[in-house]
Amino acid sequence: MALLFKKQLLELSVIDHIKSEQGRSGLAEHTRRNLRNIGKMYNAWLKLNKQQLSEKSLKCFLQNLQLKQSSATWNLSRQNLKKLLKHQPGIGDNYLKRVMIDEIFTDIKNLRQDKKVVDYLQYSQVLQLILGSDVKTALIIEFLFKTGCRISEMINIRPLDVNVDRQVRISVIGKGSKQRTVFIDYELYERISKHFKGVYYLFENSKHHKLDRSNLF
Repeated sequence: MALLFKKQLLELSVIDHIKSEQGRSGLAEHTRRNLRNIGKMYNAWLKLNKQQLSEKSLKCFLQNLQLKQSSATWNLSRQNLKKLLKHQPGIGDNYLKRVMIDEIFTDIKNLRQDKKVVDYLQYSQVLQLILGSDVKTALIIEFLFKTGCRISEMINIRPLDVNVDRQVRISVIGKGSKQRTVFIDYELYERISKHFKGVYYLFENSKHHKLDRSNLF
């Protein structure tokens, strides 16, 4: 595997040039963040253990990571590390080398995850969250609850995505760049507009910047 790479450490600048699976645009902000985090972790591990990029060091790193992460998180780390490796200089445009990395990861299996029973919040519990929060946080919780939007969908809503009538229709872009429509009542829309005063996005901070997904989460 060492022969696959031009450098001893991962080149993280490639992250900004990776396209989405649809190939039409760059990766979402949280995806780039996840790729960068696992890349930094692997590079730090290589330096600490005086190792270089190789199949052996990759497997050792992931085995060590199993002790620190849940199965779901580890599986995501594995997936992101594989993506990052396949886009390294000299590999991204070389079909044979990409296949070689795929073969390496066939020996590194995803961890089995125990099935969990999903427990949903009752309306009374959501209401308690709303009543116990500051105004803006309460509006965010109410909006997410009533629309079923993901945080990443909510923060990207622009004024031009909103069609105001008796019932407010909002176009959101979800996973896979698929567009769908959600609805809220006009009264909630008025309260959101009043407190967030969005110019570029429906939900903005006081400097008219888009809200940060990680902080909201």
